[in-house]
Amino acid sequence: MDRNRARLFELVVLLVVVGILAAAAFFNAFSVVEKAKISKMAVEVKALKTAWYSFYSDCGYFPTENDYKDKGVYSHSEVGPLMKDTDITKDVLSRSSWNGPYYKGKCRSPWLAPYLYDNDNNNVYDPVIGTNPYRGTNIGISELDFNGDVEKIVPAMDEIIDDGNSSTGSLRYTPNKRVFYLIHNNY
Repeated sequence: MDRNRARLFELVVLLVVVGILAAAAFFNAFSVVEKAKISKMAVEVKALKTAWYSFYSDCGYFPTENDYKDKGVYSHSEVGPLMKDTDITKDVLSRSSWNGPYYKGKCRSPWLAPYLYDNDNNNVYDPVIGTNPYRGTNIGISELDFNGDVEKIVPAMDEIIDDGNSSTGSLRYTPNKRVFYLIHNNY
């Protein structure tokens, strides 16, 4: 009888140790996946910036959101048109100088939030009221679409892309729950 209790105790201890090791392995694997997504998004927003500059080089301007609205392009979450519906992927504005497509990616972040185009010349960023971060051309992501932990992701991505501070530099996280990456200042 004591032998059975000893074996049962050993089995319980073994299961607890295996459970702890499995939890540690899962946490490490999850951490690696999140880091990979952060790096992927950093690469993608830089590629989108390059695509917009290629468009600018060919056409001589960055379109406004109104240019797209006039062509019936869907605008999302009050941030702007979906990147897949802009001139970096197809000739929406029918410019003779268009030489794209300039971007052939999916136009979605690794967390499935769509990349949005913001160029409506809003006022300069005001952290108190949370307006758009710059008067400029931006890649935007609305947190409403973002299924990741923005409070952790944005600072980590800012370390890769920018200055490590999500309230200064080219990558900003605004109080109204939007992430913006500056493509070009329109001052």
